[in-house]
Order: sequence, then C-alpha cells, then structure tokens
Amino acid sequence: MNINELYSSNSKYEIYKSDLEHFEKLLHYFQYLKLDSNEMIFLKSLLLFQMKPSNQYLNTSSIHYLHTQSKFFLNTYIQKQYPTDETRRTKIFSLVSTFDLMSSLTIEEIFFRKTIGQQTHMKQLVKDMYKMLVQ
Repeated sequence: MNINELYSSNSKYEIYKSDLEHFEKLLHYFQYLKLDSNEMIFLKSLLLFQMKPSNQYLNTSSIHYLHTQSKFFLNTYIQKQYPTDETRRTKIFSLVSTFDLMSSLTIEEIFFRKTIGQQTHMKQLVKDMYKMLVQ
C-alpha cells in the first residue's frame, strides 16, 4: 500500500493522514512478523470479535465468547507451530491492540466506501453480520 499514491488519487484522504500512516506502520510490522495464512485467519476473527458492540439487539455474551475462542485458538496455534519462538505470541497480540488506535471511520472510508456505497455504513453491516453469526 502506497499512502502517497492514495493521497494523490483523492485529496479527501488527506484528513485521514495520521490514521493511514499508522496503518502503514502496521503493514510493515505484519511483513516483519511473516504471519502465516492460519495466523492471519485467527487474527481476522480476533479483530472482528474484538469490536465492542453498543447495540442492545446484539448478544454481547456470544460475541465475547467468540472473541475468547479466537484468542484461545490463535494462542494454541502459535504455541504448536512456533514452540521455539517465545516472543511471537506477545508480538502478535501487541499488534492486535494497536488496531484500536485507528479510527473506524478511516477504515470505512478508505477501504469500504466504494464497495458499500454512500448510503450504507459499516456499523450496520457489522451489526448484521453479528446477528447472523450468533443466531
């Protein structure tokens, strides 16, 4: 991902500059860690269920359970696949915590706006996904 190219393609992205710079650092850290495809799958589910839903229509105990399970499976996988790399787990879980520093609005605008259109919001899509998963 080239952030300068993104800015030059659309000047409205300038307001997201600090979030995009943070995201670029995260991408470099991903490359440094050389996560395998299974770690990426576990990481995606962990990040999805890390969201803190504030909607009373969602079953937050189910979401919390899914988050706990994702964390457990990622941890177990790392221990089995990389038993000699004692810091790998810590590095990956610290990476997860840095995602909270990015604005969800930035992620929505940069990565999903073209796909979901101007009328739809990611918050509604995520809420609908949660409902489908926990039913």
